[in-house]
Amino acid sequence: MKAVKFRVVGVLFMLVALAACACTQKRAAAPHPGDVRVQVDSIGFDRANGAHYVLLEDGRHRRALPILIDESQARAIALELHGIKPPRPLTQDLMREIIHATGIKVDRVEIYDVRAGVYYASISLDGGRHRVDARPSDAIALALGVHAPIYVNRKLLEPRSALALGPHSTLPPSARGLGLTVQEMTPTLARYFNLEPGSGLLVSAVDERARAAGIERGDIVTAIGGMSMKRLSDFDRALSRLREGEKVTLNLRRDGGQRSVTLKAFSLDD
Repeated sequence: MKAVKFRVVGVLFMLVALAACACTQKRAAAPHPGDVRVQVDSIGFDRANGAHYVLLEDGRHRRALPILIDESQARAIALELHGIKPPRPLTQDLMREIIHATGIKVDRVEIYDVRAGVYYASISLDGGRHRVDARPSDAIALALGVHAPIYVNRKLLEPRSALALGPHSTLPPSARGLGLTVQEMTPTLARYFNLEPGSGLLVSAVDERARAAGIERGDIVTAIGGMSMKRLSDFDRALSRLREGEKVTLNLRRDGGQRSVTLKAFSLDD
């Protein structure tokens, strides 16, 4: 109970700082020369340690940083990553609403140090005039929600091939085709949709063509060409049956409703 109380108080202090911009620390508007822009690659689970982690990656140089987080933090980041709106607002939703209401601009999020295994992050506001310290997980979730860039000090990054995530670490498997990147529904995400795992494939990314057809990140693909989508193997099987130039109908679930869109297969690898 005390831990929950302390966390609530901490969140309130952070919100007040964001709303009032009371932080007096200053930093130049441009990122520090030692910072490298990264993307949230995925949320993983290290079975050996029984812990979730968020994997940040600099795609250009294939360097990455995994940060251990708890289940609630993993859920918050996963929802933002996939553009999913939870039935009840989470901490980052409240922070985002306060930021929008007060006109504050989030410049970027920086993960700048690690001490005794604890990573430190800050949120830069209003052209670098203000800086608020935050947990990396909260800062990452907020950055995803407001579409702010995320930076990591280059000394914290390692070649992805050298990362020691444990022999039983797992990243969500995904597949790509028709301008979509999809992944199987995890039990945690399925609960937010009031669905059972295996009720469809979650759209984690879309290209311009899929977006123009009306598909959004966070949609659930329930069928392709009349074939039910439960596993990634179903997705691969449906794509393998398509001929180049053939149109196919996708059945989607969004916000509890059903809809259909039509896409054209430009190539077998598309």
